Amino acid sequence: MKRTPVPQPNHQNAAFMLPTVMIMLGLATIIILSLLQFIAVMTTFTNQIIYRQIALTAAHGALEFGKEQFDGNLSYSGTAETTLFQNSRYRVTYQLNQIPGSLSLDGRSQRMQGIGRVYLPPAAASASYTRVINGEVVRSQIVSKDPSDFSPMAWYDASCNANTSTDPTCQVDTVLKDGSSSASMVAGSTREESSAGDYCGGAPATGDGLLSLNRDNECGLWEQQLVGMTFNFGASLPKGTTIQDAYVQFTSGAKADADQVAMHIYGIAADNQPNFTAVGNDQIWGKPLTAAEVVWDPGPWASPNQSGAFQRTPNLKSVIQEIINRPGWNTGNNIALFFEYHTGPGTRRAKMSPITLNLTYSNNVPANTNDLVRYWRDRSGNGFHLSAVNDASRPTKKTIVQNPTTTAPNGKPMISFTPGASAMTATVPANTARASNTYTVFTVMNVLNTTDSVNGTGSILSFWGSGTNNALLSPLWRHPYSGFHSWDAASGINQNDLCIARDNVERICRNVTNLEMDGETSWAILSMRESITERNRLFRISGTNSPPQNLEDSVIQLNAPYTIAVGAQANNLTQAAGVQIAEIIIYDRELTCPQMEAVEAYLAAKWGFNDPNLPAFNKYQSAGCAENNVPAY
Repeated sequence: MKRTPVPQPNHQNAAFMLPTVMIMLGLATIIILSLLQFIAVMTTFTNQIIYRQIALTAAHGALEFGKEQFDGNLSYSGTAETTLFQNSRYRVTYQLNQIPGSLSLDGRSQRMQGIGRVYLPPAAASASYTRVINGEVVRSQIVSKDPSDFSPMAWYDASCNANTSTDPTCQVDTVLKDGSSSASMVAGSTREESSAGDYCGGAPATGDGLLSLNRDNECGLWEQQLVGMTFNFGASLPKGTTIQDAYVQFTSGAKADADQVAMHIYGIAADNQPNFTAVGNDQIWGKPLTAAEVVWDPGPWASPNQSGAFQRTPNLKSVIQEIINRPGWNTGNNIALFFEYHTGPGTRRAKMSPITLNLTYSNNVPANTNDLVRYWRDRSGNGFHLSAVNDASRPTKKTIVQNPTTTAPNGKPMISFTPGASAMTATVPANTARASNTYTVFTVMNVLNTTDSVNGTGSILSFWGSGTNNALLSPLWRHPYSGFHSWDAASGINQNDLCIARDNVERICRNVTNLEMDGETSWAILSMRESITERNRLFRISGTNSPPQNLEDSVIQLNAPYTIAVGAQANNLTQAAGVQIAEIIIYDRELTCPQMEAVEAYLAAKWGFNDPNLPAFNKYQSAGCAENNVPAY
């Protein structure tokens, strides 16, 4: 019987297994330690993220807190570091600082710095985590913006003044009157020439000491004479001046002549004609002349030393204007006139001195209070300047008198239009980029009860352009007969309404009762936005919507040339508006509600309509401007 062998231990394998187990245990320990370290690192990193987020939230909260404080405290300028939250592990603080020099001119907004901090532990002397956010805090939902930010088509501002305006973009006088100046003939610069260009008289060798204006024996037996003379106004005649009247005043010489004679008067078409001399030929003959000319048929010069109407030329404004409009003519340059015989047997002999050129001009003479206004410059930069229709239609520059007299906008300048008398116009050229009947208009004005309401002729602001069917008017502030209805559907609307109305003569009009347009107390900011195509209309008074009603549509092509009229109906210049206007801003497109509110806020701050002492009607309190689908500019 065989015996089963008993297995013997493998001492070689046992010796091998022990080191392997030890290695595995070491690796496991390393992995566990690494995991523990990773968990610790991730915990620390997560805590850092959390603490940074807490600091960021505190900084945001500081800015929100600052807005609330800024709304209610006109002198608020920041908050010192203040504890927001604290526990046994950390402490959170917030702080708000005003950024120096950031307060807006109207006091409505400023830049602030919100700071959030986390302290670990709570009693630590310095913060472990700090976040800083810079932002704008606004006193209300409206941020005042300069109207130029939205590129107005035309902008008429009665307050611009080169000497007193604090607005850096308003350092030029915009309300201008007729001015006058005179210049004597430059000494020794008069010359007489024959028709062949030969010198035959004038300064310095004047022959008989007289200036023969047409023909005389000085250049040959009754030879036709050419006469030239130069004038210089120095700095008193700025470039860009609009000439209203111009004439030369002579004094009759010793040789009387009552026979009829006529002569042509031209300008020499030169940027700076040199003074005439007695040396050489052809200083007058052959010179290029202005296209403008005037024929002068003076009355008899019956005796010497006369200096009246017969010795005065007709209005030479077209001749002078052509010279100073030359691109190369500048302030201080000479102006040269040319006299040439035309018809008649007579002659006119003038003294060499005095001979004066007298000018009346506009658009460079600032109007003072109670002056008649010839020109209201457009400060948009587009050059659509308003001019009085004629001498009799000039409005008057005055200052605002608001009742009660202790409140704004007292003492600020405005333009006063008299019903039946005052009117100004500007011409706007064609622009294919301009949408049909799409515009936004802002006015600071006071509509008086003297505005004519008969048959809708009380136009205050109007456009006259070419329509697809008829010539149409759009938009305007006016006093209508038919209210909101078209001419063929006039019914049911009070003829004293201040409204947005459209028909063959588009108009905006006034309501005496609802809008308290009762004279001195009715100064307000009136805003109007309209688009026929998008059916988007908005009418606001002192920042509050006044919804139009019963509106009818017309298609008006304002991309064609048209006329802007103030104080009259633009198509026939019927002057019937009793209105006082401080500012008009016209955009040839729709502005969004935020943009409208921004311009209104600018006007409110500028003209004092944010004065808390004003009556509710005058005070600017924006409310109810609904958003629309017009994209931001």
